[in-house]
Amino acid sequence: MKSQPSRLTMDPCRSAMRYSKLGNQYLGPAIRAILGDGRTFTRAGWNASKIAANFGFSAATVKRYLSLFESCYMIRQLPPYSANVKKRLVKTPKVYIRDSGLPHALLRINSFDRLMGNPILGASYEGWVIEQICGGEANTEITPYSYRTHAGAEIDLVLNTPSGLVAIEIKRSLAPKPTKGFYSALEELNCVQAYVVYPGTDEYKLNQNTSAVSLAHILSLLRGGSLCV
Repeated sequence: MKSQPSRLTMDPCRSAMRYSKLGNQYLGPAIRAILGDGRTFTRAGWNASKIAANFGFSAATVKRYLSLFESCYMIRQLPPYSANVKKRLVKTPKVYIRDSGLPHALLRINSFDRLMGNPILGASYEGWVIEQICGGEANTEITPYSYRTHAGAEIDLVLNTPSGLVAIEIKRSLAPKPTKGFYSALEELNCVQAYVVYPGTDEYKLNQNTSAVSLAHILSLLRGGSLCV
């Protein structure tokens, strides 16, 4: 199933009305409480028990809502990559809202300028990029995962490909600088290739196996089957 651009990139007025109606009329108070403002779903882990405690629901109820959101294509879960990993992993999945227009509406962000000045910008960009990569034409040979250890090693998106593991880090900066935890994770997983996706257009090396690239470049590599080249 192909992903769709956020409606915020279309007509801002129609977008605001559409998502306001969705949030207020169709997402009842309980669901809005779980969904929050969208930040919850773009953090390193999503804990149903903590959400339940905050809003007075049972963890089972929260998980049922999460399953409902997933079946309606509202959210995407990235399971943690754990094969042959000896480190203490954070085993909760990463959870993303698939259409970035929804958290924008919940935060009353109805223009690009407002989005650029909002603290959710980085998380929103990360979720949007992940959806463009994972939500395009299905490639049954590539499986997406998240990766994070209790020691702080972390990769936003790990793609398990026939040629090996490919790491993708996402930075909403024109001068992206991956963290020490990212490079530690590359060594732990023995990734064959690593990319840092950022909003610029230039493509350049950060080190021998890590390149800063645009989203368009990653999508082109995926379509051409040359992600590991």
